[in-house]
Amino acid sequence: MNKRKQIFILQFLFSISCIQRIGNPVDPITPSGFFLQNNLCPLFKICRPKFDSAPAPGNLGIISSSNIAKTSVILSWTAANDESTSQIAIKYGVYFSKKNNITVLNDTRANGTLIDTFTENISAKTVSGLDPGTDYYFNIIAQDSSGNQSVYGSKNIYTLNDRIVLFRYLFLVTGNVGGRIGADGLCSSTRSYFFIDPNNITCAGIRAFLSFSGDNISDMPLNYRIDTSNPIVSVRNTVIANNWNDLTKNTSILNSISNSSVSSSPYWTFTATKDGVVDETNNCLNGTDGTMDSTGAVGDALATNIFWLNRAAQTCNNLRSLLCVCF
Repeated sequence: MNKRKQIFILQFLFSISCIQRIGNPVDPITPSGFFLQNNLCPLFKICRPKFDSAPAPGNLGIISSSNIAKTSVILSWTAANDESTSQIAIKYGVYFSKKNNITVLNDTRANGTLIDTFTENISAKTVSGLDPGTDYYFNIIAQDSSGNQSVYGSKNIYTLNDRIVLFRYLFLVTGNVGGRIGADGLCSSTRSYFFIDPNNITCAGIRAFLSFSGDNISDMPLNYRIDTSNPIVSVRNTVIANNWNDLTKNTSILNSISNSSVSSSPYWTFTATKDGVVDETNNCLNGTDGTMDSTGAVGDALATNIFWLNRAAQTCNNLRSLLCVCF
C-alpha cells in the first residue's frame, strides 16, 4: 500500500470518527454534516438524508372570503406547492371554529372542526349551515401525498344578522343630537351596555332611528344596507315588526316600544306619520337645535298604531329617549 492511499484511509477513518462525535451529521452547517454532504456522498454514497417537507401554501397563505350570507360563505385560496407532490394531487381540508384558536397547524387539528373531507385539487369551498350573526374562524390545511401537512392563515368572518334590533341610548337627550353623525355616535357608544338575546349578535351597523332631510328612516335600508326581510326585535328578542316596511310604513306594529322593553318614555323620531319620511316642520333643525325655538316629532312608547312613530310635536329643549337600530 503506497503512502498516498494510507493517508487517504487515515483521513477517512478520522472523518467517520468526527461524524460520530460532532454535532448533527445531517446538518450541512456543522463540520460533520458538511463533510457528509460534500465528500462521502459522491465518493461512497453515504449521503445526507433527504427530508420530504410539507406543502408551501400559495400567496403567503392568504384566505379570501366572498358571498357572506346569513348561513354561508365562500372561501378561496391559492394552491400550495410541494417538492414531491404535484399541485393537482395536493389535498385540502377546511376547518372552522367559533373561537380564534386555529391559527397554527397543531391548534387547527386540535380545536377546529373539519368540514367534509380532505379533497384534492380545490382552491375554493362553499361553507353552508352556519349560524346567522356569528363570528367564525376558518383555516385550510394542505396535505401532500406523503401525509405532510401545512396550514394557511386563519380567516375571520361574521355571518349576516337574521334580525334588526331596536334599542335605546342610555340617557335622555334634547333635540340637539348632533345631526345624523352625532346621533349615530351616541347609539354606537351605548351598544356595549346591552346583551342581545339569544346570542348577543354583533352589529355590522348601528344607526339612530331618526329621520333627517334627505336621510329618512324609510331610506335606511338603501343608504346603510339593511336587510328589509329581517324582523325587528328588542334586545329581549320580542318582535316589534315583521320587516322594515311594516315598521316604517304600516299603520301599526306588533308590540309597543314600552311592552318590548325598549323605552318606557317618549322618544324623538323627527318622522311624519306617513311612509317613514322626515317631518319637515318638526325635526329640531335636523337634530341640531335643543332650544324652545324649534320643535321635533315625538313617538308614543305605549302605542301600537301610527302614533308610535309620531304622537305629537314638542319643543326641542325637552329631554326624550333616542332609539337606535343594530343590523
